[in-house]
Amino acid sequence: MGIALSNLPPKFNQHLLGHSECKAPVGLKEEIDQVFQDFLCNSCSIEEKNNIRECVNSIIKGPREDDDTFTTPDTHLYRVRKALKIQKYISENGLNDVMEVPEKYIYYHSQEDKLYVISKKIELSNEIASINSPHREEILKKSERMGQVQALREGKPKRDFTPIQARALAELASLGYTDLNYNNLFFTKDGKVAILDTEPFTRACKKSLCDGLMGYFIDKTALIAQQAIEGTARLKLFCKNSKALEAVVMVERNNALWSMAKLTAKIILISLFVFYALPAFSGTSLAMNSILTAAKILLFIKTLVLFNNLFSIGLAWNFSIKGDMYRLNKLDDTALLISEIYREIVSCI
Repeated sequence: MGIALSNLPPKFNQHLLGHSECKAPVGLKEEIDQVFQDFLCNSCSIEEKNNIRECVNSIIKGPREDDDTFTTPDTHLYRVRKALKIQKYISENGLNDVMEVPEKYIYYHSQEDKLYVISKKIELSNEIASINSPHREEILKKSERMGQVQALREGKPKRDFTPIQARALAELASLGYTDLNYNNLFFTKDGKVAILDTEPFTRACKKSLCDGLMGYFIDKTALIAQQAIEGTARLKLFCKNSKALEAVVMVERNNALWSMAKLTAKIILISLFVFYALPAFSGTSLAMNSILTAAKILLFIKTLVLFNNLFSIGLAWNFSIKGDMYRLNKLDDTALLISEIYREIVSCI
């Protein structure tokens, strides 16, 4: 799975190693060239080498293959765009002393005709995030997950998020960095929060729900808002510092209320348009009346969708407040099911 170099959008040129617009460190492309050459010289395909994901100074990631993860062929490339967005947030908010995201680039391997993402390594601490519930900690320890969960089982030292770090992670959730599960929480040796995995967690979902005519009915900002609540709900589980927890709760509350207010305003505006603006054109001709009828039907469906979005955000927020992660995660499945129903309705119009 993956996209060809010829189909790479121009906006990625600044990240593509070897391209004139790319400002990568001198020698990085040659270093990665050598890594791939060494593996091929060992008569082993790149996929068969588990440690292809790591070299001296970088980590190499390709597109997901034979994976049950719901994704798209180009999603892994958007790691570089998400990292850039996060770095912009860090810089604009003066958070370089408390948070770090590695520089990321795209590498084209001509022999495979495949695009990889190159992430510069940063020095990580062996510390892991604290957990605010002994019960939650025991559940994590009993799981078979590796990474930070394995470090938790091994009894590695724990570190609390500061209120500033917790608030920043919560705000990043509203910018699309919502995969705040335990295995994505790292610290650097100097105590910064390290954001390593920047694959857009919601990209495939948004592409599925907002593609084509569906994009008219599904409110993308509402979808992002719901996903952000899911992200902050996870983050709250790992905020043992009471001030840090309060910071996340406040960001989540503000984002939820603002999103619900915007949806309510949209519903009101559509209703006013249907009941006051459209009737002014009625009775002009049979063709116009048919168009108006079709418009009313579409706007009615749009209003139903917005009501559903409003309800889903409120429901997600309620589940997050209660710490009900099971029911919160089920909302994604419900959204996909509803999208299929919407598709059927649209196909019949």
